[in-house]
Amino acid sequence: MFLFSCDLTADCCGDLSSALGMNQILTELDLKWNHQLGDKGVKVLCDRLKHPCCRLKKIRFSWCNLTADCCSDICTVLSTNQILTELDLGENNLGYSGVKLLLTIDFLLLSAVETVNPHLVIQL
Repeated sequence: MFLFSCDLTADCCGDLSSALGMNQILTELDLKWNHQLGDKGVKVLCDRLKHPCCRLKKIRFSWCNLTADCCSDICTVLSTNQILTELDLGENNLGYSGVKLLLTIDFLLLSAVETVNPHLVIQL
């Protein structure tokens, strides 16, 4: 599903999350260039992404005005989602603390994640 540059806001994410829960065929979600999505929206979506029925393989959150505040939620998804192979977080303001958290989860869980999901690529 390609929803890039659609002016989506955090308020849309509850409905989008519900739709993702009902759709087990969708494997790609492109939300780049939705500047108003922000941390709040991504946190709502992360609740769905860590659910075992989520079949998304590729997610693009670039240019979504994300900060370090959503990185712990993203880390939870990375440690639980066995299907995800590509996560694009480019062109956001994750800052040092956000990137450090993502790298920590990447290094600490690398062997566990690699065993479950050997093709995961994270783009910062």
